[in-house]
Amino acid sequence: MCVLGLAQCFSPQPKPLAHIGWQSPKKEAILTIAEHDRWLLHNRLRDVIGSQEADILMEHLPPAGWNHLATKQDLELTTALLRQDLQSEISGFRQELKTEISQVRQELKTEISAVRVELKTEISAVRVELKTEISEVRQELKTEIAELRVEMERGFRSQTWKMVTSMIATQSISVAIMASMVNSLR
Repeated sequence: MCVLGLAQCFSPQPKPLAHIGWQSPKKEAILTIAEHDRWLLHNRLRDVIGSQEADILMEHLPPAGWNHLATKQDLELTTALLRQDLQSEISGFRQELKTEISQVRQELKTEISAVRVELKTEISAVRVELKTEISEVRQELKTEIAELRVEMERGFRSQTWKMVTSMIATQSISVAIMASMVNSLR
Protein backbone atom coordinates (compact mmCIF):
# COMPACT_ATOMS: atom_id res chain seq x y z
CA MET A 1 0.00 0.00 0.00
CA CYS A 2 0.97 3.58 -0.60
CA VAL A 3 2.35 5.21 2.55
CA LEU A 4 0.82 8.62 1.76
CA GLY A 5 -2.64 7.38 0.85
CA LEU A 6 -4.18 6.52 -2.51
CA ALA A 7 -5.21 10.08 -3.47
CA GLN A 8 -1.78 11.51 -2.77
CA CYS A 9 0.04 8.68 -4.54
CA PHE A 10 -1.79 9.37 -7.81
CA SER A 11 -1.85 13.17 -7.68
CA PRO A 12 -0.89 14.80 -10.99
CA GLN A 13 1.83 16.95 -9.38
CA PRO A 14 5.17 15.16 -8.87
CA LYS A 15 6.07 14.89 -5.19
CA PRO A 16 9.52 14.54 -3.72
CA LEU A 17 10.29 10.90 -3.03
CA ALA A 18 11.69 11.53 0.47
CA HIS A 19 9.22 9.11 2.06
CA ILE A 20 10.78 6.15 0.23
CA GLY A 21 14.37 7.13 0.86
CA TRP A 22 15.12 9.36 -2.11
CA GLN A 23 16.26 12.95 -1.66
CA SER A 24 16.26 15.51 -4.53
CA PRO A 25 19.26 17.78 -4.87
CA LYS A 26 16.98 20.79 -4.28
CA LYS A 27 13.91 20.55 -2.14
CA GLU A 28 11.82 22.75 -4.53
CA ALA A 29 12.88 20.97 -7.72
CA ILE A 30 10.18 19.19 -9.77
CA LEU A 31 11.17 15.67 -10.58
CA THR A 32 11.59 14.37 -14.06
CA ILE A 33 11.77 10.65 -13.84
CA ALA A 34 14.44 9.04 -15.98
CA GLU A 35 14.58 5.32 -16.67
CA HIS A 36 17.19 4.81 -13.93
CA ASP A 37 14.99 6.66 -11.43
CA ARG A 38 12.02 4.46 -12.36
CA TRP A 39 14.17 1.38 -11.80
CA LEU A 40 15.26 2.64 -8.36
CA LEU A 41 11.65 3.44 -7.44
CA HIS A 42 10.48 0.02 -8.60
CA ASN A 43 13.12 -1.75 -6.50
CA ARG A 44 12.23 0.32 -3.42
CA LEU A 45 8.49 -0.33 -3.95
CA ARG A 46 9.20 -4.09 -4.14
CA ASP A 47 10.85 -3.85 -0.76
CA VAL A 48 8.04 -1.77 0.78
CA ILE A 49 4.78 -3.14 -0.76
CA GLY A 50 5.83 -6.36 -2.41
CA SER A 51 6.86 -7.47 -5.88
CA GLN A 52 3.44 -8.02 -7.47
CA GLU A 53 1.98 -4.77 -6.09
CA ALA A 54 5.10 -2.82 -7.19
CA ASP A 55 4.77 -4.24 -10.71
CA ILE A 56 1.09 -3.30 -10.86
CA LEU A 57 1.78 0.20 -9.56
CA MET A 58 4.68 0.77 -11.96
CA GLU A 59 2.57 -0.41 -14.91
CA HIS A 60 0.04 2.29 -14.08
CA LEU A 61 2.58 5.08 -13.81
CA PRO A 62 3.28 7.08 -16.98
CA PRO A 63 6.71 6.36 -18.48
CA ALA A 64 7.76 10.04 -18.51
CA GLY A 65 6.10 11.34 -15.37
CA TRP A 66 2.77 12.88 -14.54
CA ASN A 67 3.72 16.29 -15.85
CA HIS A 68 3.87 14.81 -19.37
CA LEU A 69 0.26 13.65 -19.30
CA ALA A 70 -2.42 15.94 -20.67
CA THR A 71 -5.08 17.08 -18.24
CA LYS A 72 -8.58 18.20 -19.09
CA GLN A 73 -7.37 21.77 -18.66
CA ASP A 74 -4.51 21.10 -21.07
CA LEU A 75 -6.94 19.65 -23.60
CA GLU A 76 -9.40 22.52 -23.14
CA LEU A 77 -6.60 25.07 -23.50
CA THR A 78 -5.20 23.30 -26.56
CA THR A 79 -8.70 23.03 -28.04
CA ALA A 80 -9.33 26.71 -27.40
CA LEU A 81 -5.97 27.65 -28.96
CA LEU A 82 -6.60 25.41 -31.97
CA ARG A 83 -10.09 26.84 -32.34
CA GLN A 84 -8.68 30.36 -32.15
CA ASP A 85 -5.95 29.54 -34.68
CA LEU A 86 -8.48 27.90 -36.98
CA GLN A 87 -10.84 30.86 -36.72
CA SER A 88 -7.93 33.19 -37.42
CA GLU A 89 -6.91 31.09 -40.45
CA ILE A 90 -10.49 30.95 -41.71
CA SER A 91 -10.87 34.69 -41.21
CA GLY A 92 -7.64 35.30 -43.11
CA PHE A 93 -8.74 32.91 -45.84
CA ARG A 94 -12.10 34.67 -46.09
CA GLN A 95 -10.38 38.02 -46.35
CA GLU A 96 -8.04 36.68 -49.05
CA LEU A 97 -11.01 35.25 -50.95
CA LYS A 98 -12.91 38.53 -50.65
CA THR A 99 -9.86 40.42 -51.92
CA GLU A 100 -9.33 38.00 -54.81
CA ILE A 101 -13.03 38.00 -55.72
CA SER A 102 -13.00 41.80 -55.63
CA GLN A 103 -9.92 41.87 -57.88
CA VAL A 104 -11.47 39.37 -60.29
CA ARG A 105 -14.72 41.37 -60.30
CA GLN A 106 -12.77 44.57 -61.06
CA GLU A 107 -10.78 42.81 -63.80
CA LEU A 108 -13.99 41.46 -65.33
CA LYS A 109 -15.61 44.90 -65.22
CA THR A 110 -12.55 46.39 -66.91
CA GLU A 111 -12.48 43.65 -69.55
CA ILE A 112 -16.23 43.89 -70.17
CA SER A 113 -15.92 47.66 -70.50
CA ALA A 114 -13.07 47.23 -72.97
CA VAL A 115 -15.09 44.65 -74.93
CA ARG A 116 -18.05 47.06 -75.00
CA VAL A 117 -15.86 49.82 -76.38
CA GLU A 118 -14.41 47.43 -78.97
CA LEU A 119 -17.88 46.20 -79.95
CA LYS A 120 -19.21 49.73 -80.23
CA THR A 121 -16.24 50.68 -82.40
CA GLU A 122 -16.65 47.59 -84.57
CA ILE A 123 -20.42 48.06 -84.85
CA SER A 124 -19.88 51.69 -85.79
CA ALA A 125 -17.30 50.65 -88.41
CA VAL A 126 -19.67 47.97 -89.77
CA ARG A 127 -22.49 50.52 -89.85
CA VAL A 128 -20.32 52.96 -91.83
CA GLU A 129 -19.23 50.15 -94.17
CA LEU A 130 -22.85 49.05 -94.68
CA LYS A 131 -23.98 52.61 -95.34
CA THR A 132 -21.15 53.05 -97.83
CA GLU A 133 -21.93 49.73 -99.53
CA ILE A 134 -25.68 50.45 -99.60
CA SER A 135 -24.94 53.89 -101.04
CA GLU A 136 -22.71 52.32 -103.68
CA VAL A 137 -25.37 49.71 -104.49
CA ARG A 138 -27.99 52.49 -104.80
CA GLN A 139 -25.73 54.44 -107.09
CA GLU A 140 -25.03 51.33 -109.18
CA LEU A 141 -28.77 50.57 -109.36
CA LYS A 142 -29.55 54.14 -110.39
CA THR A 143 -26.86 53.99 -113.06
CA GLU A 144 -28.06 50.59 -114.31
CA ILE A 145 -31.71 51.74 -114.29
CA ALA A 146 -30.75 54.89 -116.20
CA GLU A 147 -28.79 52.80 -118.72
CA LEU A 148 -31.74 50.38 -118.98
CA ARG A 149 -34.08 53.32 -119.65
CA VAL A 150 -31.78 54.62 -122.33
CA GLU A 151 -31.60 51.14 -123.90
CA MET A 152 -35.36 50.70 -123.64
CA GLU A 153 -35.95 54.09 -125.23
CA ARG A 154 -33.58 53.19 -128.04
CA GLY A 155 -35.31 49.83 -128.42
CA PHE A 156 -38.78 51.45 -128.36
CA ARG A 157 -37.63 54.10 -130.84
CA SER A 158 -36.07 51.48 -133.06
CA GLN A 159 -39.18 49.32 -132.76
CA THR A 160 -41.41 52.27 -133.47
CA TRP A 161 -39.40 53.19 -136.58
CA LYS A 162 -39.48 49.60 -137.74
CA MET A 163 -43.24 49.40 -137.21
CA VAL A 164 -43.85 52.73 -138.91
CA THR A 165 -41.59 51.72 -141.79
CA SER A 166 -43.31 48.37 -142.15
CA MET A 167 -46.73 50.01 -141.97
CA ILE A 168 -45.73 52.54 -144.61
CA ALA A 169 -44.29 49.73 -146.73
CA THR A 170 -47.44 47.67 -146.25
CA GLN A 171 -49.60 50.65 -147.10
CA SER A 172 -47.45 51.39 -150.13
CA ILE A 173 -47.78 47.81 -151.31
CA SER A 174 -51.53 47.95 -150.71
CA VAL A 175 -51.81 51.19 -152.68
CA ALA A 176 -49.66 49.71 -155.47
CA ILE A 177 -51.84 46.58 -155.57
CA MET A 178 -54.96 48.69 -155.69
CA ALA A 179 -53.52 50.91 -158.35
CA SER A 180 -52.62 47.92 -160.40
CA MET A 181 -56.14 46.51 -159.92
CA VAL A 182 -57.67 49.81 -160.94
CA ASN A 183 -55.36 49.88 -163.97
CA SER A 184 -56.28 46.39 -164.86
CA LEU A 185 -59.95 47.23 -164.73
CA ARG A 186 -59.59 49.97 -167.02
